[in-house]
Amino acid sequence: MTGAGSIVMVIVAAALNGFASSVLHAGFPERAGSFVPRAAMQDAIMQNVQARTTGTPEDIAVEFTSVPDSIRVSGSGYTLHVDVNGAQRLRGNVSAMLEVRFGDRIECRVPVSFTVRTHAMVLTASKPLGQHATPAPEDVTAQWLDTTLLPSDFLVEAGSVTSMRTRRMIAKGSVLYASLFESLPIVMHGDAVTLKVRRGLVVLSMPAIAKEDGRKGEIITVQKLGAHERIRAKVEDARTVELALQ
Repeated sequence: MTGAGSIVMVIVAAALNGFASSVLHAGFPERAGSFVPRAAMQDAIMQNVQARTTGTPEDIAVEFTSVPDSIRVSGSGYTLHVDVNGAQRLRGNVSAMLEVRFGDRIECRVPVSFTVRTHAMVLTASKPLGQHATPAPEDVTAQWLDTTLLPSDFLVEAGSVTSMRTRRMIAKGSVLYASLFESLPIVMHGDAVTLKVRRGLVVLSMPAIAKEDGRKGEIITVQKLGAHERIRAKVEDARTVELALQ
């Protein structure tokens, strides 16, 4: 067996539907012989990559760096399986084992290697963004970038950030990731709210001021109006927090 030269193949992942079967390539029973051709091995690898990129917004390029010219086997009717050690997101240089099977029997396992490169339209900050800022559409720019080494939560839709706010400051030109944003609170620090204190069937209501931002269901600190007392209460809606007493 000799190493094959580099071959580059491109997949548009968004056009794929469903998850590929674990049987990634069937043998050719109509071709009597005792060799698995290199083309069949490359096809098995391509299908494995497709299965792990289905539904992504990225374009995928696969370069075969080490695939045998052929593998001698005992007959036709084989299937090929690619073992990538359970990896779900294949990026960069990948080493794997290609298995030749006849039914449930593994006849041989051969090491193969390939490189997966990805590109996509990715959102970047077109200006510096401060902490807790909600970007406007003009604050972000879509750029065609190499995403091979980027974390998988990079953002591609402007609408995904214009209804959120930043967790921290973001420099101009930075790639935008989901982890950099959080949903907008429904109660903001300084908002006037109604504090409901519930004990059994008895509910007392009093005015208070929110001392923290809060989303529905979160526990925040509020201060009763005209008093120094601060109370931890659960956000019910944009104007109401509640403290339940035992």
